[in-house]
Amino acid sequence: MCGLVGLICKTKTFPYHADDLFTNMLRMDTIRGEDSTGVFGITSDGKHDIIKGDTDGHTFVSSINYKKFESKIYQQYCAVIGHNRKATKGTVSPHNAHPFVAKHITLVHNGTIFNQASLNTEVEVDSHAIAHALADHDCVKALSLINGAYALIWYDQKDKTISLARNKERPLYLLEYDAYWAVASEPGLPMWLHSREGYKHKTIQPVPLEKILTFNLKDLKEGPKEVIYEEYKFFSSKSAVVDYPVTGGAPVVDWTPANSLRVRQKGALLSVTADQRIKEVGLKTGDTVIFKAVSYEDPDIKDQTLIGHPIFGNEADGNMLVRAVLDKGQTVLEFMNQGSLFAAHIIHVRPVQGTITYFCRDVHIVHKVTDMNGESHIDLDLKNVLSLGCGRCQAPMTLDDVPSSIVKKKKDGNYRVICASCIETSLRDANIPSLTPETLKLVQ
Repeated sequence: MCGLVGLICKTKTFPYHADDLFTNMLRMDTIRGEDSTGVFGITSDGKHDIIKGDTDGHTFVSSINYKKFESKIYQQYCAVIGHNRKATKGTVSPHNAHPFVAKHITLVHNGTIFNQASLNTEVEVDSHAIAHALADHDCVKALSLINGAYALIWYDQKDKTISLARNKERPLYLLEYDAYWAVASEPGLPMWLHSREGYKHKTIQPVPLEKILTFNLKDLKEGPKEVIYEEYKFFSSKSAVVDYPVTGGAPVVDWTPANSLRVRQKGALLSVTADQRIKEVGLKTGDTVIFKAVSYEDPDIKDQTLIGHPIFGNEADGNMLVRAVLDKGQTVLEFMNQGSLFAAHIIHVRPVQGTITYFCRDVHIVHKVTDMNGESHIDLDLKNVLSLGCGRCQAPMTLDDVPSSIVKKKKDGNYRVICASCIETSLRDANIPSLTPETLKLVQ
């Protein structure tokens, strides 16, 4: 978890109290990350200064370099942006502190992405890779390439614009005051600091999903313009369902969905209400849900959370979310290194901003096992089925027996299981000398 703070003026320079406000925001935002701190300030003619270091916000704002920066807030800058880092990828060093610069882009980021390698292989920190993506592509294309959680603020020196964007995995708020806008991951932070001085905000809003808010330095008094875009296209396709290729053993930085899993496109229209859909699905408190993890949230080591979509049959429903809190001592990276299919016990289910969300605990990995026919099944689905034994001889069976057996899921949801011994007997009784896909159909 990292924190973003900022002030964007409505004129060419800030009022006198803005420097204190920004400094205190940066200092207090240390609660969201104390590994590193950094800032950049932009003048009305488009020039910008950057300072950053591997220290907490309290220490950072006491440094000589920051004091010089602070003196320019009232005198020279029309926008100041700050970042408090909690490191998730890359070592803690001044170089790896935010902001990151790539060509004409200067960027700060809250979140963690999984496809850093596909964006840029030459940088250590995933946020730096995002800066390169924004420098190499238009912003809509760049954001569509991101796979993971993000809240972003970036300055495009070529276009002289400041832009804000996020997906639903990370917060970012915009508060309007008489002379400027405040930007913050924690909206209560500028509200509290302003209230101490008697200043009241005019409006407050979360940065909208699927839109980019862009300020133009040439006309700051007009406020942000909205640029509509499709949220990161991890599940996007021209068709309603996406098929993923076989991968196996994908590294964490380039996490790829599991073999043969199908994901229903996010944003598909539902003809029923959320409550009706919850009832229709039938999963309730105490049940086990199988889900495909697509992101994670780690506000601190005590409360790391996997985020994904529930699986029904062989599809993950992109219109529903699973938030699974890990046990104390477990980390999301440990789980993600094992795969992307998990099971967890539901402790609560409810719509969150229109999205059905299952809140879960007791997370464990699930595996796929393949029978003699080449049919894949999730091990969790088969445990109860196999405990009943072979459908013919009732001999006990385990997961180890599946590769040499036939496991067939029928249309009514029940399974038909035939053990290796019964398969051999059936073929022998039918005078069939060898196993082929065609002869196996005779056994079933």
